[in-house]
Amino acid sequence: MRLALFSRTARAYLKAALLLAAIAISTMASADSSPAGSALESAKKDLDRAERLYGPDDQGTAKALYRLAKAYREHEQSAAAIPLLTRALSIYARTKSPDTFSVVLVLNDLGMSYAEQKQPREALPLMQRAVAIAETHYKASPNHSNLITLVGNLAETYSR
Repeated sequence: MRLALFSRTARAYLKAALLLAAIAISTMASADSSPAGSALESAKKDLDRAERLYGPDDQGTAKALYRLAKAYREHEQSAAAIPLLTRALSIYARTKSPDTFSVVLVLNDLGMSYAEQKQPREALPLMQRAVAIAETHYKASPNHSNLITLVGNLAETYSR
């Protein structure tokens, strides 16, 4: 008789719990450092883990790249975010359909990073592509807040 503890679902929950515990322990261990530094360090460690777990060209790695890029952007280091977002976009292009919402997020952040670096020529095509994909994604709901935010970001870039 097989116990429920050893079922596939139970093992998955156990692995997730252990991963969360490891993250919590590493976060507490680095609590002495500044919040900005710890957020970046945590995102860097997450990327390292994702690359080891999934490999360099997996969607899990692309998500970790995106999270690290977001951390850089939140700390006004958009120049450091650009290569990470470019790599995440290329991974998504190879592993997923190009009209998924993950791609929209990466395109928007990459465009915003270029705009923050005062490079509107690079920013505008990326943001226009993000809006076009999102319009398809939100076809049934053209007043969706995500779509409105993307259009607002595009308008802001045009005004720079």
